[in-house]
Amino acid sequence: MPGDRIVAGVPVLYAWHRFDQALGTPAANQAVLSWSTCGNIIGLAFSAHRDQVDIHQAHRTLNTGVIGHTIHFAEPFDVSQWLLFAHSADKAASGRVLGRGQVFTPGGELVAEFSQDAMAKAADREVDWQHAM
Repeated sequence: MPGDRIVAGVPVLYAWHRFDQALGTPAANQAVLSWSTCGNIIGLAFSAHRDQVDIHQAHRTLNTGVIGHTIHFAEPFDVSQWLLFAHSADKAASGRVLGRGQVFTPGGELVAEFSQDAMAKAADREVDWQHAM
């Protein structure tokens, strides 16, 4: 299942993740999982617009940034064990990107859901990527 696909017109990315060590508390597992859910939605949203937008221009001629990212935890989990992330990019238009995702154990148990609202706009000049958002 790894890779990106188009499902009902919406770009979807499936990827297996695991952290390289066990963590001592549920809060530490939640923190690592939260951090790992944030980075793929903007790029995934642009995959459906490859002929118009070059994601490699992010923070150069394209301003991008997460406005809001929300995660809900459904069950306890261990980030040192394999977890399947299913990202979807529901909309990329009018300077905004909306996406969401789910995280599953190898047995198919849903452990978390997340959503993201992001900004993506063409810059009016070359952006200094070292100081951009």
